[in-house]
Amino acid sequence: MGNANVANLDFNITWVLPVDPDFTYFVRAHFCDIVSTSLNTLVFNLFINSENAYPDIDLSTLIGNLDVPVYKDFVCNSSDNLSTLTVSIGPDSVADYQNAVLNGLEILKISNEARSLDGLTSVENFVLFPSKKTTKPALVIGCVLAGLVAIVGLLLCYCFLVAKRSKTGNQKPSWLPLPLHGNSLTMTKVSTVSQKSGTASCISTKGWWWKSGG
Repeated sequence: MGNANVANLDFNITWVLPVDPDFTYFVRAHFCDIVSTSLNTLVFNLFINSENAYPDIDLSTLIGNLDVPVYKDFVCNSSDNLSTLTVSIGPDSVADYQNAVLNGLEILKISNEARSLDGLTSVENFVLFPSKKTTKPALVIGCVLAGLVAIVGLLLCYCFLVAKRSKTGNQKPSWLPLPLHGNSLTMTKVSTVSQKSGTASCISTKGWWWKSGG
């Protein structure tokens, strides 16, 4: 600003930016003192929409050194009844060195109460958001049927095992246990034949008997 070749340095440099009315804006101002040769010589003001948003800016005091970048954030509305946003810098009236710097400026539009960046119509009215995942009835029915089939199968296996065990327990052994005493054993074969006259039938019964010796 000091090198602008102007006679009167007691004025502001202003940027007029077109914006949408009735919205709030996020403003980030970037500073870096690349013009001063010593500390505490550059003091200036920052104005947003003609209001002194940051008075008496002394970058060397704020940072403690020269040539060090720093930024400050602000939130503001557009100008009243105008579709503009103004940002200005100017030297402080008490400063010995009449100068000011603004190295960068960012302006972001903030969505309104309708969560929209364009009027009162929300973006949700135009974008089809995917609905929440719902469980399909066919999948539920399939899972239930599979569970029932598994339960019936287990019951059938259980009944089969119980019946088999019961049948095995009711069968009589086809052998007789040997006596535990040391007496002699006598095995006798018994054969009985019965025949009636005038008939051709013959009944024969054979068996083995174990007799424990006295």
